[in-house]
Amino acid sequence: YEIRVADLAGRDEPAVLVSAPPGARIRDLRMSPSGNAFAYLLGSHDSVEVYMWDIATGRSSLMTGEKTGGGRMRLPGWSSDTAMVLIQSAPRAGSSSLDVSELGLDGSRRSVGKVQDGVLPTGTVDHRRARLFLSRSIDGVQNLFAMSLADGSMRQITANESPGISFSGVQPMGDDSIVFARDERKRDIWLVQRSPRKP
Repeated sequence: YEIRVADLAGRDEPAVLVSAPPGARIRDLRMSPSGNAFAYLLGSHDSVEVYMWDIATGRSSLMTGEKTGGGRMRLPGWSSDTAMVLIQSAPRAGSSSLDVSELGLDGSRRSVGKVQDGVLPTGTVDHRRARLFLSRSIDGVQNLFAMSLADGSMRQITANESPGISFSGVQPMGDDSIVFARDERKRDIWLVQRSPRKP
């Protein structure tokens, strides 16, 4: 796993910025709102670390690291140029328990809120309005919610009532609206009766 940079106007080969050590992988690459830095996760089978790469200095800094399964932490995005959002997850029956926090570039960590019925890997940060979009599965039915990064309060966005529908790919737009993908899967039971043959 590598992170590379390419000059689309040039002819040079993409330059390698970061290379993952053997047995580790890079994921959740997220650019800061201003484009001056990006963050990413470096995970292995028993740990995950959060790094920040400063574009101006060309240096990577370790922000935090935890001894936990590499898939249990998510980095959905930045809340501002000085902080990013992290999601710690623990599996539950049909959903996940999510612990949402904000990690500052100064190393500070602030708890935002907890969700007992979250669905992964959904989670998108809208830094302009300080909120996190995620899916929740309540009694087996998924809906999109917006969590305030200021106080952790939740607001339901969709009004789905079918257990066969899921959501993904949430992207904030310029105004107070979002675009997202909706997947509907139906499972039907059919009864086919054949007419008896005539003698």
